[in-house]
Amino acid sequence: VVLSNVTLRLSPGDRIGLLGANGSGKSTLIKTLTGELPLLGGKRTQAKDLRIGYFAQHQLEQLDPDASALTHLVRLSPNENQQALRNFLGSFAFSGDHATRPSQHFSGGEKARLSLALLIWQKPHLLFLDEPTNHLDINMRNAISLALQGYEGAVVLVSHDRYLLRATTDTFLLVNDGKTKPFVGDLEQYRDWLLMDTDRNEVSQGDKQVSQGKQRRSIKNKVRNLEQKMERLHVELADVARALTDDPDLDEQNWRIWLSRQTELRNALEKAEEAWLTASESLEAVE
Repeated sequence: VVLSNVTLRLSPGDRIGLLGANGSGKSTLIKTLTGELPLLGGKRTQAKDLRIGYFAQHQLEQLDPDASALTHLVRLSPNENQQALRNFLGSFAFSGDHATRPSQHFSGGEKARLSLALLIWQKPHLLFLDEPTNHLDINMRNAISLALQGYEGAVVLVSHDRYLLRATTDTFLLVNDGKTKPFVGDLEQYRDWLLMDTDRNEVSQGDKQVSQGKQRRSIKNKVRNLEQKMERLHVELADVARALTDDPDLDEQNWRIWLSRQTELRNALEKAEEAWLTASESLEAVE
């Protein structure tokens, strides 16, 4: 038994982010809710004619290696106008010849993009996503975020990408110590809780874990510093945006200066986000 005494109701329009340390049971909960894992007790009741979409990294291997992105989509909607299919695939960075290449030549990130595109195209009522943006670059993560913001169904999301969580969910559920409960607070408060919980675990495991604990602490400090840097960049970007739009006396020379500064800040933020994602993945690995 991984989780017990879980009581949960999913309703149309719900946007739930699952929080919890690596190995706490988030993926197990999602697999149980989708029906992929059988219940050991209790019951799961599904609405009549409910369409469920489920994305997890292991599902990437279920793609037909000989079929292209366009072929996969045609199989789902054989009567759909092909240009409409190509336009949709283009929003997931499959355009031109790329849309007709066999998926066996795709990278992990490309397979993830295609799997997500196929899910979203089918417009399920309820979408379960387990780390959907792993291996995706910053532009594609932004595209996925926008696609989910425009998605009208319910979403249950597991992700260490806090910007995706913030943009696409409005309720948090904490999975911890074999239980689930609402998390009252924002993602900054969850980060503090997670870091404190890791510190408590390090202390309780004794001297034999000192070396690994130091490694975790070093990575945690890096994650914290990068988060603080990203917050500062967001604040400065907001200030620049206000200067560009709200200053009635802004002349062309100063406008160009502000615009150049905006570009610099966006580039710096992109690099910081990439570094934060890498550090966060390293932290999960050592935990």
